[in-house]
Amino acid sequence: ATAVGVIGALQWLFYRTALGRAFRATADDHRTAQLMGIDNRRVYALAMALATAVVAVAGIYLAIRSGIGPSDGPQRLLCAFEAVAIGGLGSLWGTLAGGMILGVAQAVGLWLDPGWGAVSGHLAFLLVVVLRPNGLFPKTRAPAFRVEIGSRASRIAGALVVLLLIAGCSMPFWAEPARLRGLAEFFYVLALAQMWNLLAGYGGMVSIGQQAFVGIGGYT
Repeated sequence: ATAVGVIGALQWLFYRTALGRAFRATADDHRTAQLMGIDNRRVYALAMALATAVVAVAGIYLAIRSGIGPSDGPQRLLCAFEAVAIGGLGSLWGTLAGGMILGVAQAVGLWLDPGWGAVSGHLAFLLVVVLRPNGLFPKTRAPAFRVEIGSRASRIAGALVVLLLIAGCSMPFWAEPARLRGLAEFFYVLALAQMWNLLAGYGGMVSIGQQAFVGIGGYT
C-alpha cells in the first residue's frame, strides 16, 4: 500500500505540477531548460532530496524486515536496477510491476531450493531483457525510424547464451567442487574485465588511478 501511495504521489508530481515539468525538461535537455529560465542546480538538488525521501521510506521497511549493514547497498541497488529494467525506463508503474515480478521469481527460486533465490531473480531479469530490451512497459515513445542492432545470428547466439546460463546454474547439483571453483574464478574475472570495458570503452573514462592502486597493492 505504501509503495502504491508513493508511486501515485510521484506520478502526480511529475505529470501534474510545474516542478514535475521542470524535472522532465531538465532530464530531456538541461541546456534548453536553462534557456527557458529553469535553474538546473536547484532542480538537481530537489531531485536529490526527493530521491532521498523515497529511499528513506524503503529503508524503514527494510529495517523492519532485516538487519542493515554498510555493505548492503550494492545488492539492493542491483535489485532496484533490475526492477526498473524489467518495468521499463521512465515508467513508474512499470517499476512497481518489475519489482513484483522480481520478488515472485526470487520467492519461487527459494521455494525450489534455498540457493536459487537471487539466481531466479537474475534469470527473470535476463529473460525480460532478451525478449523485451526496452522493458515490459517502456515510457518512451518508439522512434519514427528503427535501428537494427541485432540479426538472426545474434538472436540465436543470445538464446544459446541463455541456455548455457541455465545449464551453469544447475551445475551445483552435478558438477565437481573443483570445477565449480574454477568456473567461479573465471566468471568473476570476466565480470571485472567487462566492468573496465564499459567504463573505459563505452563510458570513455580515461584513468589509470584504479589500475595503479590494484597494481601497487598486488606487487607489494
